[in-house]
Amino acid sequence: MSDGATVSGGVSRRLLLQSAGGAAAVGALASACSASTSGGSSGGGTAGALTFMSTQFTPVEERQKYEAVLKKYAPGVGFNPVDGAVFPSTIKSQVSAGKVQINMVGGLHGDLAPFADQLEDLSSVAQSLSSAGYSKDILELAKLGTSATKYIPWMQASYVVAVNKKALQWLPSGADVNNLTYDQYLQWAKAAKDATVERACSGTPRGQRACTTASIRASCCRATPGGR
Repeated sequence: MSDGATVSGGVSRRLLLQSAGGAAAVGALASACSASTSGGSSGGGTAGALTFMSTQFTPVEERQKYEAVLKKYAPGVGFNPVDGAVFPSTIKSQVSAGKVQINMVGGLHGDLAPFADQLEDLSSVAQSLSSAGYSKDILELAKLGTSATKYIPWMQASYVVAVNKKALQWLPSGADVNNLTYDQYLQWAKAAKDATVERACSGTPRGQRACTTASIRASCCRATPGGR
C-alpha cells in the first residue's frame, strides 16, 4: 500500500504523516505481501480505519487526549497504543505471516530502528515537510542507516530543571542559567557535588502522576536538583 492510500474514513497515510508534528517518530509499515485496512486483533484499530500502532500515549488519559486530536484532524484513524514488548512482536508476526494489517507505526527512534527494512520510503513526505524546521541531524537519523527517509519526526520531549537558588554559586563562569549547554550543565552538577559532597543533581520523568522527587529536592537540598 502506498503512503497516499486512502481508507474509508477519508484520511491517507500521507496526510497523517504530514500532520504528525514534530523524539518519537512515525513510520509507514510496508506491506511485504498483502495488506488489509480492516484492522484486527493484532493490528488494533476499528474496522475500515487506517490502523496506527504506537508505543506512545499508552496511559489512559494521554490516549484519550490524543484520540480526541485524531478524531478532529484525522478521522478514520484507529489508534492502538501498545507496550514496548508487544510493538516488535506484532510487527514481526504480521510480516512473517505475509499479512500486514498495520498501516502506520509510531515510537521512539530505538523502537523503529530494528525495522528499517520493513518501513516504506517516506522521502517524498519528508520533502513536502521541508519548511517544518526539522534539523538536518534529526532527518539523518530518520533514515535509519539507509539512503531513504524511514520515519517522520512526531514529537519532542520537553525537559524541566528545578534549581535551588543556593546552587547558583557553582554555576560555571560565563554560563547563563536560562540558556545552558549540556557541557555547562555537567560542569555545574560536578562543581555542586564537589562542594557539597552529596548527590547534587537528580532527575525523574514528570507527569500528572509521576514521582516528584526532583521537585522535593529542589526545596530541600543545597545543590542543583533538576533533571535532563
